[in-house]
Parts: sequence; C-alpha cells; structure tokens
Amino acid sequence: MAARLFTATIICGLMFTTVTSVTGCGGDLTAPSGGPVTSPNYPGNYGNNENCEWSITVPEGSIIRLTFDSFYTEYGYDFLTIYDGASDNATEMEELAGYHSQISPIISTSNTLFLMFTSDGSVSRQGFQFNYTSSTAGQCWDPGLPANGDRDNNSNFTSGQTVRYTCMDGYQLRGTANITCQPNGTWSGA
Repeated sequence: MAARLFTATIICGLMFTTVTSVTGCGGDLTAPSGGPVTSPNYPGNYGNNENCEWSITVPEGSIIRLTFDSFYTEYGYDFLTIYDGASDNATEMEELAGYHSQISPIISTSNTLFLMFTSDGSVSRQGFQFNYTSSTAGQCWDPGLPANGDRDNNSNFTSGQTVRYTCMDGYQLRGTANITCQPNGTWSGA
C-alpha cells in the first residue's frame, strides 16, 4: 500500500482535508466547494498503473456539481469512473476515457460522490482537472446569461422556478426560451 500524506487547510471556517499518496493521487474532499482537483502530475502526463480514489462529501442535504476544465486519457484503457455515492458500490454515473473538449456538469443525487481513476501499464496522457461545488437540494445553479440576450430571473433558482430567455434584436436564441429548475438541481433545458 502506498504511503499517505495528510494535509489540512481552513477555508472560511470549514475543514478541507485532502489525503494524497506520494504521487499526489486521490483523497477525501470535504469542503462545500473545491478544486482544482487533478490527475497525478497534471498538466504533465499521469503515470502508468495509477489507481486513484477521491471521495467528495459536502454538508448533509446538499448535492454536488462536478465541472471539468480538461480531460484527456488513453481511450479504451485509462478511465475515470464517477459513482453517485460514497464508494464504487454506488450507482455508476459516468465512465470517461479519451479526449473530451467539453463535459457537461455531473450532478449527484446526494451529498457524496466517489471517483476512481485507473491507468494501464503503457500509454499515458495529460489527464484531467475538475472542480466541485455544492448546492442545497432543490436549488439549481445559476444558468448563466446569454451573450446578446437577457433573462427575467436573476436570483431565485429554486425547484419549480422558471427562467425566460430573450435575445436582442437581430439575434436568434439557440436552446430553450423557458427553463425550469428541477427538484434534482438540474434545469429542464439548455
């Protein structure tokens, strides 16, 4: 078993504890928001035969949103698997491999996520970098403002609330004009 290093940092009065191996791989993440979290040696190539596990736990009653800044692993051989719960016995949400220029945010159904990264013994790539944030269940994250447009709701993103988008003259909306915050913290449309 690899030796483990323990570090702790206070952020706004909440404990952020990271457990990492000698290679900087894996850990227990407990702050309401955190990152960036990276694969070993990022932005350089990760090593061969990596086995990294991250456990993310945010306050009870919250859900977790993962967003990726970059992702590039060896397709078909090196995987990041994301589970909706506290271990790899939970429901698998995503298994990512290869190059992704953009990954849609991944949202948990509870206050825990478990991530497992494994690489084989040959080719390695740059790896990945992600961030996470927590939100109270029943609330959605800010859906953003379109360039050359506006929305009618700028602050209340709770379950059942609808946001209406409009465009400036000469511009056409791509996506859905009205989106509603769902109980699971996601929006009903793009």
